[in-house]
Amino acid sequence: MVMQIILFIVIAYLIGSISPALLVGKIFYKTDIRTMGSGNLGTTNTFRCLGKKSRSNCICIGYIKRNNSNNVTVSSFRKS
Repeated sequence: MVMQIILFIVIAYLIGSISPALLVGKIFYKTDIRTMGSGNLGTTNTFRCLGKKSRSNCICIGYIKRNNSNNVTVSSFRKS
């Protein structure tokens, strides 16, 4: 049980460390957002440099990422 909790903490940390802005820039626009604008990996910098559609993509990816990590954690503790 303790190993399972540690495993899910590590998985949640790794999922949370992935920036939606970096994913949007690399996958959809083939650019590194860290080299543009303020250099921050955030939705605001992505919006300013890449446009409205990129902001919507960042918000959606962040929402999906958060929900998936919550679902994995909750479902893992229900099985116990």
